[in-house]
Amino acid sequence: MKMVKLGDHHITPYGLAPMAGVTDYPFRKLCYEYKAPFCFTEMINARAVIEENPKTLDMLPKPDEPRTAIQLFGSDYRIIYEAAKRIENLTFWIDINSACPVRKVMKTGSGAALLKEPQKLYDIAKVLKENISIPVSFKLRKTDNLLEVCLKLQEIGVDLVTIHGRTVQQGYSGKADWEFAYRIKEELSIPVFLSGDIFDVEAVAKALQMGFDGVLIARGARERPMIFEQLHAFFTEGKIKEYDDLEVIKMMRKHFQNMLDFYGEERGVRKYKAFGIAFSKNLKSSKYFRDRLKLVEKADQVFRLIDELELSIKERIKWK
Repeated sequence: MKMVKLGDHHITPYGLAPMAGVTDYPFRKLCYEYKAPFCFTEMINARAVIEENPKTLDMLPKPDEPRTAIQLFGSDYRIIYEAAKRIENLTFWIDINSACPVRKVMKTGSGAALLKEPQKLYDIAKVLKENISIPVSFKLRKTDNLLEVCLKLQEIGVDLVTIHGRTVQQGYSGKADWEFAYRIKEELSIPVFLSGDIFDVEAVAKALQMGFDGVLIARGARERPMIFEQLHAFFTEGKIKEYDDLEVIKMMRKHFQNMLDFYGEERGVRKYKAFGIAFSKNLKSSKYFRDRLKLVEKADQVFRLIDELELSIKERIKWK
């Protein structure tokens, strides 16, 4: 497995992608426990960093996670520059989101809307490369002008680009176009990471065999953060470690405790619901768990539901 040079660092060619509402500190902590080589924060509003919004500051890397990178979004190069200067000592890598297709992000001129005004992208890249000391990358989506944009970003000195092979119109539906992304990669000399439809070890291995320098794993990690431990075993021992349903239950319990420790009970229970639904969707006899989880308000109720799901799994195993 070839490492990727990124500034003064050499990084493993896979890691946790930034996901709004997902890659918070408790989830990153969980992924690191499962051997994630690096993680990204959630997508962070550059203006909110400058304004020192408390919830935004909570999203930044903590002292015990030196391998966490930050993704910023915004459309004004001056605001992004000021935010980057404030946070560059908290991270080893800053990524600029120019791929998010969500309407409330795009209507501010941020996310994938930047691809419609590439000069804004170039202004952001130039000011960051001239004024901050850590690597800068851009996450991009499939567009007709993407090769031109990537070549210009490379000329400015951007350290890496990640390509998500879906158009804005596709959002997160349909199939990610890996071939399109690879045609861009062939024209560049800087590292190119792939994003989209990376759900398992086989997909990571296929992307690296195609010639991509690395991958960022999003929904595949959201549903099974153990994918990082599986990748570690695959690349060091040549085998894929399998997890049974009871190990998934153990992970769910551990993550919920992480959320309680960080957010407290009320916010922790509220934010855990989406995770519990995602974690359990591939577990047999778990519909009751998901239906009830939507209604609970207390931590002990969540733990009780996890216990009940574990018991039903044990019963099923017993009677096989």
